[in-house]
Amino acid sequence: MTILDAPTCAALLHCSTTHLHRMARSGLVPAKKVGRSWVFIESDIIEWLRTKSAPKPVELPRPVGRP
Repeated sequence: MTILDAPTCAALLHCSTTHLHRMARSGLVPAKKVGRSWVFIESDIIEWLRTKSAPKPVELPRPVGRP
């Protein structure tokens, strides 16, 4: 298990540390507060990215008048 600090995780997500801290505080990204610092588990972040970017299945409409 690899634990990331905020600057490293922000670099992985291509965002600022300020934005990452906001997402962590609001619960949008998997994170834990340890003392005064936020920490991120790399595997949780990767899984969060996978589920966040996974395409949603699309149900195509059936043609009208065709059996």
